[in-house]
Amino acid sequence: PGSNRDLNGVYFNDMPWVLSHQPDVAQLSAGLKRLWPTSFKKSNRFFALGIDAMRLSVTFRRLEILRNFGLEGMTGRLYLKPGQQIYRQLMWAQIKNGKANLL
Repeated sequence: PGSNRDLNGVYFNDMPWVLSHQPDVAQLSAGLKRLWPTSFKKSNRFFALGIDAMRLSVTFRRLEILRNFGLEGMTGRLYLKPGQQIYRQLMWAQIKNGKANLL
């Protein structure tokens, strides 16, 4: 936080995998980091993508029927758009006192 104070007031968006303080996200992230420390350090966002790919594979039919409800994923809120395309909505945060705070 001390080295990021010059960014105070900056708004940005990112995926829940990075910004969320939810216990289930933190627990899953910690478990994966413990199992594959080297891979996790280099490519931790790919783990989130893999988790969402698995979740989408089992909820795809529901997303086709209920397009407006979406899926709370690790990479964002995921919706199925016409043409079978996945739309992702990210979380917003702002830097305050050198730390990211969800909006």
